[in-house]
Amino acid sequence: MHSEENAILLHDIRAAMLNHSGLHKEVQDSLMQLTEVLQCLVPGPESEHADSSPDALHSLRQQVNEIMAEDVEQCMPMLQLSSEKLSELLTVMVRDVIQAKPGADTGSD
Repeated sequence: MHSEENAILLHDIRAAMLNHSGLHKEVQDSLMQLTEVLQCLVPGPESEHADSSPDALHSLRQQVNEIMAEDVEQCMPMLQLSSEKLSELLTVMVRDVIQAKPGADTGSD
């Protein structure tokens, strides 16, 4: 594999990893928001002044739905695609490294 091809492959791997990392952070942040919203429903020191009126519960339900629909549900398929892309790129890299070894059968007989 040529150095230009190596550079492109490494760039693609790095881009996929950064994408994966960003999506992971987004899901993590969303889950933290969900935790904060849901703590309003759990008795304890954090929720002493929680409002359990129907309007407040409706508002909490809307917040949970927004977090799930806008963040988690959108990020999960992208995380899956990012993982698959990383796997493909690493497979190509490993295959090319193995083929580049001296004495390796390159299939170009």
